[in-house]
Amino acid sequence: MNKRELKTLIKEVIDEEKRFAVTIDFFVYAKDKDLAKLEAEKIIELLNRKFDNKASIQDITPIEFGEMKEEVKKWIPKDMKRGELHKRLGIPEDKDIPLALIDEKIKMLQKRAKGDKKLNADDSKFLHQLIAAKNLKHIK
Repeated sequence: MNKRELKTLIKEVIDEEKRFAVTIDFFVYAKDKDLAKLEAEKIIELLNRKFDNKASIQDITPIEFGEMKEEVKKWIPKDMKRGELHKRLGIPEDKDIPLALIDEKIKMLQKRAKGDKKLNADDSKFLHQLIAAKNLKHIK
Protein backbone atom coordinates (compact mmCIF):
# COMPACT_ATOMS: atom_id res chain seq x y z
CA MET A 1 0.00 0.00 0.00
CA ASN A 2 1.53 3.31 -1.02
CA LYS A 3 1.19 6.66 0.76
CA ARG A 4 -1.63 7.89 -1.46
CA GLU A 5 -3.71 4.74 -0.84
CA LEU A 6 -3.03 4.97 2.88
CA LYS A 7 -4.09 8.65 2.99
CA THR A 8 -7.27 7.80 1.08
CA LEU A 9 -8.07 4.97 3.47
CA ILE A 10 -7.47 7.19 6.53
CA LYS A 11 -9.66 9.93 5.04
CA GLU A 12 -12.47 7.42 4.42
CA VAL A 13 -12.31 6.17 8.01
CA ILE A 14 -12.26 9.71 9.40
CA ASP A 15 -15.18 10.73 7.16
CA GLU A 16 -17.28 7.75 8.30
CA GLU A 17 -16.57 7.88 12.02
CA LYS A 18 -16.72 10.76 14.44
CA ARG A 19 -14.43 11.04 17.43
CA PHE A 20 -15.92 11.29 20.92
CA ALA A 21 -14.40 11.94 24.34
CA VAL A 22 -16.05 9.55 26.81
CA THR A 23 -15.81 9.74 30.60
CA ILE A 24 -16.26 6.48 32.51
CA ASP A 25 -16.15 5.59 36.19
CA PHE A 26 -15.37 2.16 37.56
CA PHE A 27 -14.48 0.61 40.91
CA VAL A 28 -10.98 -0.62 41.73
CA TYR A 29 -10.43 -2.57 44.94
CA ALA A 30 -7.17 -1.98 46.83
CA LYS A 31 -5.79 -1.42 50.34
CA ASP A 32 -4.94 2.25 49.75
CA LYS A 33 -5.05 5.02 47.16
CA ASP A 34 -1.56 4.28 45.78
CA LEU A 35 -2.40 0.62 45.14
CA ALA A 36 -5.74 1.67 43.64
CA LYS A 37 -3.85 3.96 41.26
CA LEU A 38 -1.58 1.06 40.24
CA GLU A 39 -4.61 -1.16 39.55
CA ALA A 40 -6.29 1.60 37.54
CA GLU A 41 -3.09 2.19 35.57
CA LYS A 42 -3.02 -1.52 34.63
CA ILE A 43 -6.58 -1.24 33.28
CA ILE A 44 -5.75 2.00 31.43
CA GLU A 45 -2.68 0.33 29.90
CA LEU A 46 -4.83 -2.58 28.68
CA LEU A 47 -7.35 -0.18 27.14
CA ASN A 48 -4.63 1.82 25.42
CA ARG A 49 -2.93 -1.31 24.10
CA LYS A 50 -6.15 -2.83 22.78
CA PHE A 51 -7.87 0.27 21.41
CA ASP A 52 -5.13 2.93 21.14
CA ASN A 53 -7.61 5.37 22.66
CA LYS A 54 -5.40 7.58 24.86
CA ALA A 55 -7.24 6.59 28.07
CA SER A 56 -6.04 8.29 31.24
CA ILE A 57 -6.84 8.54 34.95
CA GLN A 58 -8.64 11.77 35.88
CA ASP A 59 -9.41 11.19 39.55
CA ILE A 60 -9.36 8.54 42.27
CA THR A 61 -11.94 8.85 45.05
CA PRO A 62 -12.32 6.38 47.93
CA ILE A 63 -15.91 5.20 48.44
CA GLU A 64 -16.85 3.05 51.43
CA PHE A 65 -19.00 -0.04 50.97
CA GLY A 66 -22.71 0.65 51.41
CA GLU A 67 -22.15 4.39 51.46
CA MET A 68 -23.19 6.63 48.61
CA LYS A 69 -20.91 9.66 48.43
CA GLU A 70 -21.73 12.98 46.78
CA GLU A 71 -19.62 11.93 43.77
CA VAL A 72 -22.03 9.04 43.18
CA LYS A 73 -25.21 10.96 44.06
CA LYS A 74 -24.62 13.36 41.16
CA TRP A 75 -25.67 10.54 38.79
CA ILE A 76 -29.16 10.34 40.31
CA PRO A 77 -31.60 12.39 38.23
CA LYS A 78 -32.81 15.46 40.13
CA ASP A 79 -36.44 14.71 39.31
CA MET A 80 -36.25 11.16 40.70
CA LYS A 81 -38.20 11.10 43.94
CA ARG A 82 -37.80 8.39 46.56
CA GLY A 83 -40.37 5.62 46.08
CA GLU A 84 -41.68 6.99 42.78
CA LEU A 85 -40.33 4.07 40.74
CA HIS A 86 -41.64 1.53 43.27
CA LYS A 87 -45.09 3.11 43.09
CA ARG A 88 -45.11 3.17 39.29
CA LEU A 89 -44.06 -0.51 39.13
CA GLY A 90 -46.52 -1.54 41.88
CA ILE A 91 -43.81 -2.81 44.23
CA PRO A 92 -43.81 -1.95 47.96
CA GLU A 93 -40.99 0.41 48.97
CA ASP A 94 -39.57 -2.09 51.45
CA LYS A 95 -39.00 -4.62 48.61
CA ASP A 96 -36.18 -4.43 46.06
CA ILE A 97 -37.12 -3.93 42.43
CA PRO A 98 -35.93 -7.01 40.52
CA LEU A 99 -33.29 -6.23 37.89
CA ALA A 100 -35.16 -8.43 35.41
CA LEU A 101 -38.25 -6.20 35.75
CA ILE A 102 -36.14 -3.08 35.22
CA ASP A 103 -34.57 -4.62 32.11
CA GLU A 104 -37.98 -5.69 30.80
CA LYS A 105 -39.44 -2.18 31.20
CA ILE A 106 -36.35 -0.56 29.62
CA LYS A 107 -36.63 -2.85 26.58
CA MET A 108 -40.35 -2.15 26.29
CA LEU A 109 -39.84 1.63 26.29
CA GLN A 110 -36.86 1.46 23.94
CA LYS A 111 -38.90 -0.69 21.55
CA ARG A 112 -41.72 1.85 21.71
CA ALA A 113 -39.25 4.63 20.81
CA LYS A 114 -37.63 2.77 17.87
CA GLY A 115 -37.20 4.46 14.53
CA ASP A 116 -38.61 7.96 14.21
CA LYS A 117 -41.09 7.50 17.06
CA LYS A 118 -40.61 9.49 20.25
CA LEU A 119 -41.66 8.81 23.82
CA ASN A 120 -43.98 11.24 25.56
CA ALA A 121 -42.48 13.24 28.44
CA ASP A 122 -43.83 10.87 31.11
CA ASP A 123 -42.44 7.73 29.43
CA SER A 124 -39.14 9.47 28.74
CA LYS A 125 -38.81 10.36 32.45
CA PHE A 126 -39.78 6.77 33.37
CA LEU A 127 -37.08 5.39 31.03
CA HIS A 128 -34.43 7.66 32.57
CA GLN A 129 -35.49 6.59 36.06
CA LEU A 130 -35.28 2.91 35.09
CA ILE A 131 -31.79 3.35 33.63
CA ALA A 132 -30.66 5.25 36.73
CA ALA A 133 -32.12 2.54 38.99
CA LYS A 134 -30.33 -0.16 37.01
CA ASN A 135 -27.02 1.71 37.32
CA LEU A 136 -27.54 2.37 41.03
CA LYS A 137 -28.25 -1.32 41.72
CA HIS A 138 -24.55 -1.95 41.17
CA ILE A 139 -23.51 0.78 43.63
CA LYS A 140 -25.57 -0.28 46.68
